[in-house]
Amino acid sequence: MKSKEINRDKIPDVITMEQLYRLCHIGKKTARYLLKSGKIPCKYSGKKTRCYKILKKDVMEYLSDREKYPEFYKAVDGWYAKNANVKLEPPALPEIRDDLHEYYAYLLRKGGEYNVFS
Repeated sequence: MKSKEINRDKIPDVITMEQLYRLCHIGKKTARYLLKSGKIPCKYSGKKTRCYKILKKDVMEYLSDREKYPEFYKAVDGWYAKNANVKLEPPALPEIRDDLHEYYAYLLRKGGEYNVFS
């Protein structure tokens, strides 16, 4: 994935979902999935429009993390289907997410030769 350099000074401290998907070069449905699943932390106001408030530091963390672990941010099967009724799991705690990242890095170092039965 090609990524353009982002001028962090021009980004406001708090952004909306519309700004998020334009900044990250992702679709509206992908942005909504990332926010609803908790993979990008946000504050939900409950309003019909402009209901998500996202901190700039969380977006920058997502962008750097997405390059390392793209499979973590992949939408669940059926998310993009018309009239999708997908149940989302509660967001993973940061400690659990960090443990999973370490586990994936371990698997990649071992070349996929990890045996759970040994």
